[in-house]
Amino acid sequence: MADRLENSFGLVVDASLNGGGALDLATQLNRCLADVHAIEKQGLQLLEMAPRVVEDENLKRFFAAHLRESEEHEAMLRERIEARGAKQAKARDAVLQLTGMQVGAFFAAQPETTAKLVGFVSAFEHLEIAGYELLERLARRAGDQKVTGVAERILAEERAAVEALAQAFASS
Repeated sequence: MADRLENSFGLVVDASLNGGGALDLATQLNRCLADVHAIEKQGLQLLEMAPRVVEDENLKRFFAAHLRESEEHEAMLRERIEARGAKQAKARDAVLQLTGMQVGAFFAAQPETTAKLVGFVSAFEHLEIAGYELLERLARRAGDQKVTGVAERILAEERAAVEALAQAFASS
């Protein structure tokens, strides 16, 4: 199923470019970059909260390591946004920050917290993968090699994180 979804990313980029109306590729790339940055910031909140609601040391180590990696991702994206003269999605960041706080409260109140949290984090990682796939393809079409390189690097690290999370959960 993941392969089928991944094969549709090109179609999604085509549709988003056509739906952008008069917006040029550079503007659409700036918007996509801001969107992915906002998602990454929400992921940081999730990774900061996660170790507080699990007891397994393997999972705590995974969350700590991926938090550090995600902080690097956020910094790379912020640097690309600034270098392109784009703007961060401040309003979206604020909404996502509130949502992130609610997610923490939700998991703290759940039975079987660990399994639910791992499932949610895995789903969120796949959301990030989709965002980076779209960013990479849009950056490639816009001819921005630096954003393309950042997206490719982060994409590989997010895919590895999904595998590491699965392994950490399996050994818990």
